[in-house]
Amino acid sequence: MTAGLQSGRMPWLTTNPMDERVKFIAAYLRGELSVSRLCETFGVSPKTAYKWIARYANGGVAELVERSKRPRSNPRSTSREVVSLIVAMRKEYPFWGPKKLLTMLGTAYPGLKLPANWKQSRETAE
Repeated sequence: MTAGLQSGRMPWLTTNPMDERVKFIAAYLRGELSVSRLCETFGVSPKTAYKWIARYANGGVAELVERSKRPRSNPRSTSREVVSLIVAMRKEYPFWGPKKLLTMLGTAYPGLKLPANWKQSRETAE
């Protein structure tokens, strides 16, 4: 065995993505290499590079943190008001199924945008 493997460490370096972004920005600010050369060196696309540069310009190093890819909103989601009405009615009538709950809610609140039966049962179960 080699000396690197005997010590219990892996023979390659591991890096933190945030550290690599900071190193990229530092190299960019030094101006030693063009953005395309920096992309080659750091193994990122130009689109990613310019995204990091813009984030750094807008808020410094703190903006380089990985952001969630989850959508900020879902236009098709059921409103909180409707969910709370469904939950309240389900507590009041625990043996009613989704079809009857939605029918009764539709009668009590005409014009209210109600979810489909399967979605209502899934949301109130959560």
